[in-house]
Amino acid sequence: MYKAAKTPFTFGIYPFSGMGTAQGTAVGPPDDMQQIGRAMTELGRGKPMLPRTYVVYAGPRTSAAVLDQIALFARGGLKWDVVLRFQDHGANLNPWTTLIRTIIRRFGNGLGTLQITNEANLKGMPWAADGSNPNTRMALVQGVLAAREEVLMSRATVKIGLSVVPDEDRESFWRCLAMASRAITGDTATFIRALDYVGVDIYPGVFGGQVAVRDLPRVVESTLRQFRGGEMAAAGMAPWVPIRITENGWPTGGAGHDEENQAQALEAVIQTVYGLRRDCNITHYELFGLRDANSRKDDLFHRFGILRDDYSRKPAFGVYQRLIGELAG
Repeated sequence: MYKAAKTPFTFGIYPFSGMGTAQGTAVGPPDDMQQIGRAMTELGRGKPMLPRTYVVYAGPRTSAAVLDQIALFARGGLKWDVVLRFQDHGANLNPWTTLIRTIIRRFGNGLGTLQITNEANLKGMPWAADGSNPNTRMALVQGVLAAREEVLMSRATVKIGLSVVPDEDRESFWRCLAMASRAITGDTATFIRALDYVGVDIYPGVFGGQVAVRDLPRVVESTLRQFRGGEMAAAGMAPWVPIRITENGWPTGGAGHDEENQAQALEAVIQTVYGLRRDCNITHYELFGLRDANSRKDDLFHRFGILRDDYSRKPAFGVYQRLIGELAG
């Protein structure tokens, strides 16, 4: 087990409403930036929070748009967790690594985190994850290595990481990363040293089978201990490589989900994650997300928010606010 000295525990949230699904993007009323700002201030109450956002690279023609988007976040005064998704099906990865180096040179001290690809081991959901693209694994390894080189050269403060989901493809995924790393650097250690963290997106009771709220602590603990002692260890990830919960949430749409369940589920999951922070070296928890895409649709993808689409509060908003106050820092 990893027995770390006490380190700060950071909370975060995806503050926007759009969400990738298996069929496309769940959307609803436009985001209201003033309402978002007020909600974020109320949630944190002076405690630092990490806002999370997603930017899509879909080939060299999109590089300028990606830089423009990231500039808005980097210059806004908050340290954003920016997820740089990879949706390019071309074979040439040079424009990809060039973009990453440019992001770090321009914005490396204005961002909190640059996550290279999103859920690179999750297939079948191209609107939400990058694992369906056969080039993603090599793009992930080359991207992380390029990012680390640029961070060292520019002395940027941005943290570099990746994210995965707990699924059946985990072992082959890590083997593929090891093969890609050896092809580029001759070993796997260089890639591992380039990472500041490994993110894991967990949705127990939402995807992968029903889980009663009372069983969530057991399922979350089992998942995270297996992730730390199984997949990460098998991949050669030393215990000092931190885990971040980069996505977790509980919708209020769909069968078996209501607003009271959401509040109870978030309490159970967050308390369990916090209790494992030392044994498993977990440093962050980021909630997905702040606001429903469309509260009138009885569909889980449209109703993940702790606010409704008119920014009125669900019970889970107060729960998350209280937990940040009690556990952050």
